[in-house]
Amino acid sequence: MDNYRRNLLDQLRLVTYRPGQGVPDDLSLQKAMTVNQELRALGFSLTAQGIVELAASPSLESFHAEFRKLIPQVRAKPMYPNFPSQVMAMDEAQFRFHQMAHYLSTYGMEQLARAFGQDYEVRRGWLPEVEDTEKTQSDDTLLKARTIELLKEEEMYVLPVKKLLAKAERLTVQELEIIREALKHLDVAGLDFDVPFKQNMMPVFNELFALEDGEAFQQAGRSLCQHTGDVLKCLDYTLTHHDYHFTTGQKKRLVRLIESYPAADWRANVILSNKKARRTVRVLEYLSYNRFSRSKEHREVVRALRNGELTSWEGQVKAMLAKGQEGVLDFISERPGMLLRWTNWLLKLGLEKAEIRERLLERADELSTRTLVFAATLLGKKAEKEEAFTVLRDVLARKLQLMVTPLAGKKVYVDEGRLDLAHSMLMSKGDEAGYVRNGLAYRIPEEVKYVRFFVYWNDREKRVDIDLHGSGSTIDHKTLAIGWNEDFRDEYCVHSGDITHSDAAEYIDMTMDSPINEIQFNVNLYNGHDTFDQIEKCFIGMMAVSKLNPKVKLYDPKNCFFYSDIRTKTRTLNYGYVNVPKRYLCLDDSKTERQWMEGAYSIADHTTSRLTLESYLEMLLEGQKAQRVADRQEADVVLVMEKPEAENEISLIDSDFFIER
Repeated sequence: MDNYRRNLLDQLRLVTYRPGQGVPDDLSLQKAMTVNQELRALGFSLTAQGIVELAASPSLESFHAEFRKLIPQVRAKPMYPNFPSQVMAMDEAQFRFHQMAHYLSTYGMEQLARAFGQDYEVRRGWLPEVEDTEKTQSDDTLLKARTIELLKEEEMYVLPVKKLLAKAERLTVQELEIIREALKHLDVAGLDFDVPFKQNMMPVFNELFALEDGEAFQQAGRSLCQHTGDVLKCLDYTLTHHDYHFTTGQKKRLVRLIESYPAADWRANVILSNKKARRTVRVLEYLSYNRFSRSKEHREVVRALRNGELTSWEGQVKAMLAKGQEGVLDFISERPGMLLRWTNWLLKLGLEKAEIRERLLERADELSTRTLVFAATLLGKKAEKEEAFTVLRDVLARKLQLMVTPLAGKKVYVDEGRLDLAHSMLMSKGDEAGYVRNGLAYRIPEEVKYVRFFVYWNDREKRVDIDLHGSGSTIDHKTLAIGWNEDFRDEYCVHSGDITHSDAAEYIDMTMDSPINEIQFNVNLYNGHDTFDQIEKCFIGMMAVSKLNPKVKLYDPKNCFFYSDIRTKTRTLNYGYVNVPKRYLCLDDSKTERQWMEGAYSIADHTTSRLTLESYLEMLLEGQKAQRVADRQEADVVLVMEKPEAENEISLIDSDFFIER
């Protein structure tokens, strides 16, 4: 249950409570305000209404203690507890000697044991005996507290599921964990599974497939999948997650679901593309389709598929293009979403830009705002994709005119909060993003002197070795690399020491007063497990720092820009990067399967797109005929980046930036 509540906080900024009856008295209100001050020390805050609700709640007395359990902590000390001063004052010979002694005490001892035929694991390696000053002080409060929203306990399962499935973006690992747990407590047959983002159907279908109630599965499956093409995608996903084996009962259940759709629908969707036809036939074989089918019409469709008598819509398009047939653009325009996705490809083939643009503008109301935004963002990073970008930008502008939003005709104030809108981009939400999405740039306040990247991990079953790295370049184009197999410090960055056992922490500090242009932070699973999701606990984040003093706590949740538990199936993660001259920090949890030592430290393409969050909001307000005002008091609507605190505020993150459809 604690993991479920932790996921609600990390992913949705929701905290459960038991609602009370009546109006709270003055003493209860004072207690609730005191609790909120304690929350602020952890980097969070309730709204004014939330304080009133908590004051009337039976949860008031225990709220803070229960909330603390949801905040991850760095529970181990680094190799040098008085970091960073301890490392900066150390000569390299001493640091390297400590490093080698530590490696010998773990990997060296294990290799020696194997040489004598013993399978021996060192649980904890040697660490140097150095001064460890008691950390009694907290750093200044450098970042604004994150607003949280209270969630009634009776709604703790149904509301999160509705919120997550309504979002038109891929579910993170933690979001899927929320849905998995919630479905155990809900009547799924009565849920309306309106899932706008198709990729989310597959993991949700897989969770529904685990239900023992066959009738509930049939109803939920029909609600989830709009047509048999959706069913096929879900089947393929579920098959791989069941190790390519279904029981007889499961096969019958799935065949019955397919044949609950008309045979005409089955014929139209059974071949998603010519390339995928062979895979579909294979999936149906694993399903023993002909054996359990009860519909002659549906079996006839499968026979035609196996004999190559069916041609996909995509195959028809490519055949027309190959023959140079007239009307191909009209044919593609019948599926405007495909025309949108193929814009750049069709331009490369020589089709007229003006014709493609005109057809997309005609069907703009049928297009996905999300697809338009994401495609334009990617194309806007490539100078050579100028033609395609301008087409999509014009179509997006038309789409934003047609959308129905609460901004229409209103006076709107945009509260940037902690974000740097000019360098933020709307990108897919990463697996480790939590409430924050990839691409959003956070302003680094002037009082922040250092940025601290950290990782804490623990595994009671195995010795796990995780490595922290930083790589980047200076404004005069020199490269820098900080890590176990690179520099452990330079003039501007310093590493706390590489630890090779479980229950450990590593830090990298970088000064903002430096000629660094950009630095990217990476975490790498070196040894102990195959992928991060197998580790019992792995917690990573980025923090603002102003005081470097042996008595100041190294980890302070109130100053974290963002943090997350890593649970993805990968060994290497590029978590985020800092642009020093422009003073912003950006989450970008892109993955690579290469080890750090194999070259994963190369800087990714962090070019800012021509479609930024700032320019998108300008297009949105113009399309909605809204007036942007400079004074919050003049506004009918205030757009905020995170949780709203007043009645006239709208959260851009909670409203998915108005790009759900």
